[in-house]
Amino acid sequence: MLFNSFEFILLVGVTLVIYYFPPFARWQRFVLIAASFTFYASNEPIILLLLIISIAINAITSRMVMDGPRSAAKVY
Repeated sequence: MLFNSFEFILLVGVTLVIYYFPPFARWQRFVLIAASFTFYASNEPIILLLLIISIAINAITSRMVMDGPRSAAKVY
């Protein structure tokens, strides 16, 4: 999907309408995530798998750092 294509303009338009629609205020984060996944999967769906794997690795390693022992923390 190119930034100057009709599909992109439609995706941005629909995303903005849903994002700023008051009943969906609680779901704004998920609207942006869904729009992002749609954008990345539009040309090559396999890229969506790569994105999901990258997100999972980042979430797992971030959790491991947060839950790690404080004695292993380094002060620079």
